[in-house]
Amino acid sequence: MSHNFKALLGATMVMVAFSATNAVVAQATEKFHCSVEPCALTLEPDGATTTAHHVFIVKNAGGESGSFTCSSLAGDATTTTKTTEEITTTALAYGGTCKINGVTSFNVRMNECDYLFTSKIEAGGTGGGATIHIQCPTAKHIEIENIGTGCIFEVTPQTLRGAHYHSIGTPGTGSTETTVEARVSTAASGTGVAVEVAKEGTGCVPKSKVGETLTGEYTTGNTLVTAEKDDTGVEGWWDALPEGKFHCSVEPCALTLEPDGATTTAHHVFIVKNAGGDGCVPKSKVGETLTGEYTTGNTLVTAEKDDTGVEGWWE
Repeated sequence: MSHNFKALLGATMVMVAFSATNAVVAQATEKFHCSVEPCALTLEPDGATTTAHHVFIVKNAGGESGSFTCSSLAGDATTTTKTTEEITTTALAYGGTCKINGVTSFNVRMNECDYLFTSKIEAGGTGGGATIHIQCPTAKHIEIENIGTGCIFEVTPQTLRGAHYHSIGTPGTGSTETTVEARVSTAASGTGVAVEVAKEGTGCVPKSKVGETLTGEYTTGNTLVTAEKDDTGVEGWWDALPEGKFHCSVEPCALTLEPDGATTTAHHVFIVKNAGGDGCVPKSKVGETLTGEYTTGNTLVTAEKDDTGVEGWWE
């Protein structure tokens, strides 16, 4: 008999009452993780294949498009806790070779704008994805400049959908990392990426004029996120673990509740207070409603107590 689990009796009673009238279904809990806190993250190209290229397609109202491709994206992030549901990436820089339709060079100026990634994958068109918030601290936004013509497109703060995450490596070996895959489409986000024409220069690709708003789609762009890059013992990953369930190695399964040792945590303490805050007795009258708090009470739950080969656990 092993894998006994401990329960706070107050919570156990609530769960029993709940399970008597409801079917409990486990839901996915998708979060970012690091084996240390705080945790410094580094963004680098995910290899040298074309999936590591960041491709941004911009279309005008007539359907004409321009393909803006950079070979890499770098940046940093820091989490204060081991587990979080969002990460803000900073010091972002698109680099390597950046070409429009494979010919004309362009620059991307982030102007201190950040990407905030949420961990939860939402359903939606073409696979949906996690939410991405473009955040800019000043009136200057992300600028994409056509070096050949001087045309400047501007990407303003907005909320999009289409990030996907994949954990790689072997847990426990210090090798786990996360690949962030960008697929921000019109179907996934509803409207695509809003792109404003800030300057025409001698011509924009696709054809457009100052004041027009174009539609962008981030079709490709894999980035590798490494936790504490200079410390080989630190792991970073993303997962979708099911929320906790009770388990038993046999069915049906008889459970026995007993005191969890002889310490004070095994004592069950229930504090009742009246409106005046008195903690003793407290003074009250028929019809009054008082407030109670179950502050302590650890109970050991054993599966099939008389069978040493049966296990019961929660995870």
